Amino acid sequence: MAEQGIADRGALEAQAHEQNRILGIGSPGVATIKRHVDIGEQVAGNPVWVLDVEIAPEGGAPYTVQKREIIYVRLRREAIHVAQMGWWTKTIVGAALVLGGIGGATYCIVELTQIGTCASGGPYVSAGPCPDGIGLYIAGIFPA
Repeated sequence: MAEQGIADRGALEAQAHEQNRILGIGSPGVATIKRHVDIGEQVAGNPVWVLDVEIAPEGGAPYTVQKREIIYVRLRREAIHVAQMGWWTKTIVGAALVLGGIGGATYCIVELTQIGTCASGGPYVSAGPCPDGIGLYIAGIFPA
């Protein structure tokens, strides 16, 4: 188990070193992933893919390379989730939640002001006992 952890750490460090090396000696261009294959290996719980990448350097002819890459699952899942919900959808859902919260708080405040002052329990006798469910109105103000 410890040996696998050491091997995983080594693989992650090697990939980071290679990326830094490319950044240091590389030139500007565009890389496009044309194909990917999950080769069934895992490093620190992340799948390893072989990528066919087309490189188009600025001012040069495009060429294709094959690259073995550790795919970080957490980043991939977040990217898929974000891509499924567009800007307008997020804006409309956010506005609906804000308006719903304001409407709910307003309703609770109106109900509490119509009830007025009241008291329940304790050693004192109140002129106006609190109706059932008043605690829900009070609690309904705070989530908004």
